[in-house]
Amino acid sequence: MASQHKLVVDQQLLHLYYQNFHPAHPILIPLSALQGSLAEYIPPQLLTVMRYIGAHYHRDESIRQTLKASALETTSFTSPDAATDGFWVQCMLLLAISEHAHDGESKTFIEPAVSRSLELGMHDSSFAKGHGFDSPFLEEMWRRTYWELYVVDVLLSAPRQQESLLYLMESDVSLPCDEVLYNEAESTIPQGCLLKDLTEDSSRGPQDVKFSSFAYRINATRLLGQVLSLPGAVTDNIFKDTDNALSEWQRQFPFRADDFQADSTHFGEMIFQAQMIVHSAVIYLHQPLSNLPRLWAKGQDSSTSQPSITSRFFFPPSSSSSTTTSSNNKTDIFNPHTTRIMQEADSLTKLLTQTHSAVERHSPFLIHGVVVGSLVYVAAYVQSPGENDLSKQRMSLAVGVLKKLGVTWPLAGTVKKELSQIYRDAVSDSG
Repeated sequence: MASQHKLVVDQQLLHLYYQNFHPAHPILIPLSALQGSLAEYIPPQLLTVMRYIGAHYHRDESIRQTLKASALETTSFTSPDAATDGFWVQCMLLLAISEHAHDGESKTFIEPAVSRSLELGMHDSSFAKGHGFDSPFLEEMWRRTYWELYVVDVLLSAPRQQESLLYLMESDVSLPCDEVLYNEAESTIPQGCLLKDLTEDSSRGPQDVKFSSFAYRINATRLLGQVLSLPGAVTDNIFKDTDNALSEWQRQFPFRADDFQADSTHFGEMIFQAQMIVHSAVIYLHQPLSNLPRLWAKGQDSSTSQPSITSRFFFPPSSSSSTTTSSNNKTDIFNPHTTRIMQEADSLTKLLTQTHSAVERHSPFLIHGVVVGSLVYVAAYVQSPGENDLSKQRMSLAVGVLKKLGVTWPLAGTVKKELSQIYRDAVSDSG
């Protein structure tokens, strides 16, 4: 009976993984494929990590704690079962996302995953073909694994306070196919284009190609990587080129807001993330040149202390060298860079109001987007306390989202407390 119960729970956890986490990070084969003949290729170590992540959505929190040790053991170099192949990279990648969403730490997992992927040649198109066992789904899985590693490496490069390694890496791996096509588990998957095809000017690029939402998310991440790699002092030409590239991405983005909820299970998470990433990238780019102050949690001082979790994640210290000194003149809040930041923060807020009702189905990286937008509003309030009603509304929305996410991902609860403290300090100091 005990073994039968464990089997039932194991199946529940896999279903929870696919229902809640997979749409946000769709790198593994679809559930329907896993339940078919391809199951024999998926090692038990990867299934353990999947169940551990699925346990975050289970009502019994003790299951999560029970599985954590097993999941971490699968990635240990000392474990007899830890073959450091592509599946090991997948385990490390998934744990980089989930463990970052626990305590903000990620380098333990993401850096070895990136290094090993390059050693294995996962950035080369031949890897997917050579390890796909003649299955178009396994080949697509490996392509998605590489590109997801690219995305996560860039997203985590800010809190790691270093440049993304994969952002700098040349790759001829085809871009992922359409999400609906992949999840339908058909027998064939069309060969995708390359990232350079998507980044080319439309007058020179392929005219008859429709890129997937995952592909646009990758391109959005490339632009964020470009922003985060800029030196402290940026020339006008480099700044303008980067800003124009971000604006062009927004102008050409082909998906509508209501594409998010086209399907109750796969609700356009790639579309959602792509826009969130670009809005955040614009804020990162313009923040050092705005006159909005950097904000610190109570007890933190930018000149004497380490940044709080919130500040360390979302306004990297490397950008502070080009930040202008804030003025006491309240009209300075309409500095063009500040105005641009406010517009992007408004867009992030709008994105949150359009989101799927099941907030926990979003990527844990939603935490990043929530905080980026919230810090802008609180900083604007510091500059112009008369905007308190707007700041209060935005903070209420942010806190509500983080509270829901905190049920699944502890980092959201930590960030919620810091954000609330930052806002209370701002209101108190201006009173």
